[in-house]
Amino acid sequence: MYNNINEGLMITAMTITEARKKIASLEDTTD
Repeated sequence: MYNNINEGLMITAMTITEARKKIASLEDTTD
């Protein structure tokens, strides 16, 4: 549980961004 909802959203957004970067790099290598 996060004390600050905004902090939780920021962490979630960062996690999603990192996941998208990994997916993008995987797609690049599978070319």
